[in-house]
Amino acid sequence: MQMKYKLPKGWIKDPQEILSTFVKQKWRLALAESCTGGLVTAVLIGAAGASEVLERSWVTYSNQSKIEELGVDATLIEQKGAVSQEVAEAMSAQARTRAGVEIGMAITGIAGPTGGTDEKPKGLVFIALTDAEGISHHRRYLFSGDRQEIRARTVAAALAWLHEWAS
Repeated sequence: MQMKYKLPKGWIKDPQEILSTFVKQKWRLALAESCTGGLVTAVLIGAAGASEVLERSWVTYSNQSKIEELGVDATLIEQKGAVSQEVAEAMSAQARTRAGVEIGMAITGIAGPTGGTDEKPKGLVFIALTDAEGISHHRRYLFSGDRQEIRARTVAAALAWLHEWAS
């Protein structure tokens, strides 16, 4: 699924709703972030009650950190590339497993201004979520804008998906 995404009004105002719903569901969360560099984590921990939900978070920016910190298979990264559905799903599944939580989410993408190709252009982002049953889901986005806009849109998309998932 490819989406063009516009920042919704008040996109950053309600991490509290996500946390409250996770608490009601008795879900804990682990995050693995690459191109967002911990921004989703920062937004969530800005809200009261984050410690009841967020077990841990990794910033795995390099391929090596994805391999060493999360246990993503190096061959998978070689074959599919770090910015791929498969690697995003592996990151979310490994974050969930390593943290011993119900929900894992991972983000990998190309925020630019360099690094894009015709096959994988600047603005390509994969967000994966591994649910309580261990099933991985993903969303593919192609955002426009500069580096900071792409990162902000990615954070907004991740928070929107967490809100949707929890509701």
